[in-house]
Order: sequence, then structure tokens, then C-alpha cells
Amino acid sequence: MTKTINFDLAETGKPKFQLMVDRLEAAVGDGQWRPGDRLPSNRELAGLFGVTVGTVSKAMSEAVRRGIVDTRVGSGTYIREPRAGAAFGDSDPRGARTIDLS
Repeated sequence: MTKTINFDLAETGKPKFQLMVDRLEAAVGDGQWRPGDRLPSNRELAGLFGVTVGTVSKAMSEAVRRGIVDTRVGSGTYIREPRAGAAFGDSDPRGARTIDLS
């Protein structure tokens, strides 16, 4: 199976880093990316999405917060195993419910 992410960030109304996380979350939900899969480097993702490395870093921080990925210093960023009974984005890594005020 080919691992893909929708790299089109043309949707308006949301910051690009949020759209990036949404695209990644959709790819995981569709089964294109599975727990344990390693994502491309932030530099590679910046090139694919046409954004700065800073934007990718912000997106990866948000993806960690949503429980979609884990980062390992010196190793990379990996799709995280979902918590039992939770869907991605349901709560933060500490288990508290989150409210999107955007």
C-alpha cells in the first residue's frame, strides 16, 4: 500500500499547520498510515506541503498533542498506536477532554 497524505493546503479558514495535521489524521484514519510507520523528515514534509520547516514543526507539535504521532529525538516521527477506546483527537495525551475554541 502506498503511503500518501493530501498535500493540498488550499482550504481557507484554518492555519496551514492545522490543515497539515488534519490531512495526516485523515491518512491515518483511511489506513494509509499505520501505527509504527515513520513519517518523512520535517524538511521533506516542508517541501511536499510547500511550507516552512517551522510550520511543519508546529504541525508535528499539534499532532503529538492530539495523540496522532510520537517523536523520538534522533530517530524521527512515528504514527502512534491509538489509545484503547479513543479516536484520534478525542483527548489530549494526559487523558483530559479537549475543547476546540478555534
